[in-house]
Amino acid sequence: MKNNSEVEVSIIVPAYNEERGLPIVLDELTHLPLSSFEIIVVDDGSTDGTALVAKRFPCRLISHAENQGKGAAMRTGIAASRGRKIIFIDADGSFSASSIPHIVALLDSYDVVVGCRAFERGSIRMLNRLGNLLIWMFLRFLFGVSSRDPLSGLFGIRKEHLLKMELESTGFTIETEIHIKAALMKLKVANLPIPCHPRIGESKLSPFRDGYRILKFTLKHALKARRRQVEQEREIR
Repeated sequence: MKNNSEVEVSIIVPAYNEERGLPIVLDELTHLPLSSFEIIVVDDGSTDGTALVAKRFPCRLISHAENQGKGAAMRTGIAASRGRKIIFIDADGSFSASSIPHIVALLDSYDVVVGCRAFERGSIRMLNRLGNLLIWMFLRFLFGVSSRDPLSGLFGIRKEHLLKMELESTGFTIETEIHIKAALMKLKVANLPIPCHPRIGESKLSPFRDGYRILKFTLKHALKARRRQVEQEREIR
């Protein structure tokens, strides 16, 4: 394991009951052609063999005593990370790690690099795809979010920006929060087309429940942003 000064990239893998997909993801990650990186697996209270799988690979394993949510796992990974560039990748095998070196390179010129999924037949349910489109339209209209796939589970961002965001989400609203705050901070975003494959194992996301939470979260932050704008206009007057 490299010391702080030698780590350029921290790859964070939030995982909850992903013993089937995680070994495929970690095998790809350990063979990446990067000179200075670390892999952090955050086991979010799994009840299967997720932690045992992680221990077979050269990665840092951090375990939550109980399930707290994807956002909480990602925030734990951020707090433990040592790299100045942060990469997030889901543990279900739906993303290929081969795109990560390109994301890392683009982070030299951009603040955020989003892996935009090219959906293949059967890679994601039509209901989820429609939900993704609706949320993207909301984020673009309300905040000017420039990412074309704000719910992607593979993306990179400079750590300095993540720390300034003071993230609050514990669940699946985490990506939405990051993209909203990136837009409000006027960060420079790059969209990188990537392939998307069917996930391995059972999905933890509920299209209706979590879709509702994401839309509710989006509207809440839109109202906050509007209130701040009104207050600033009053101060100027």
